[in-house]
Amino acid sequence: MTPEHDEPVYENGPSAPEAIPIDDTEGAPTDAISYGTLNMGDGLSQLDPRFIKAERVSWAIFVGILFFGWLAHAVTAFFFYDGSKPILSGYSVAVTGAVVLLMGILGITWPSLDYRHRAYRMTDHGLQIRKGVWWRTVIDVPRSRVQHTDVTQGPLARRYGLGKLVVHTAGTMSATVELEGLAHETALALRDRLTGADDDESV
Repeated sequence: MTPEHDEPVYENGPSAPEAIPIDDTEGAPTDAISYGTLNMGDGLSQLDPRFIKAERVSWAIFVGILFFGWLAHAVTAFFFYDGSKPILSGYSVAVTGAVVLLMGILGITWPSLDYRHRAYRMTDHGLQIRKGVWWRTVIDVPRSRVQHTDVTQGPLARRYGLGKLVVHTAGTMSATVELEGLAHETALALRDRLTGADDDESV
């Protein structure tokens, strides 16, 4: 049993269009508890789909900053290029413009690719995270090594009802493990599961 938390408000109403199960073990190993919206088999769950939109907005802000930097560069090159500074040449403007365009394309395509290659599962032994589009990484966080956990929200994550689970561990190579792109209530449920808070309340 998990503690009650304030229900987040989503773009299209007071609740998400797709329910987020807190204890969905269908199709998972008997010792696995899956928290998430989409079950990927073997107890694995994907991140919240709103992660894609939030990441694209983040990329848009970054690319927007790059674009205005490129625009200032282009204007400066147009008015002040005298042949003595290659950095203000038309070639330099074209190259930097191509970089900005590439970042824009990447900002549209990368979040969905990243989303498809991220998954996690919660078992009685701890949390497992799988990620990586080109280089695959599997991170196992034993419950016995967990010192404490945090659930954080930046302005953009709060806008989309997302949260990041931060797990601080002892005696492992990675002292801090982060799992972002979760629905805020899912992150809270995972936190309680890792720290045993839900077990205490069920006694």
